Amino acid sequence: MTPGVFDALRAVLAATPEPPAGADPGDLLAAGQAMAEAREAPLARLRALMSDSVELHVECAPLLDEINDRDSRWQAALSRAGVELTRRAAAVRRVRHRSY
Repeated sequence: MTPGVFDALRAVLAATPEPPAGADPGDLLAAGQAMAEAREAPLARLRALMSDSVELHVECAPLLDEINDRDSRWQAALSRAGVELTRRAAAVRRVRHRSY
């Protein structure tokens, strides 16, 4: 394995915290944006290291699995937040429509 790939994966994992449980949807979206920004540099480093079609060794599997799991949890949390924000916006539109 190319030296640095394991470290780059660890940096991506470190920049990918768990989504905050019970957060307000707006706060969750802000946390997701901050996480995405924090991941830019580690992901760019990983892409550069992987540009030579480096094969990932077995020792990288746990890191990749955890990154994928966290990504899945973020996607689910952000999806729920989007649904909730859409529901809130619709409620505000209904209230405004009734008040005119």
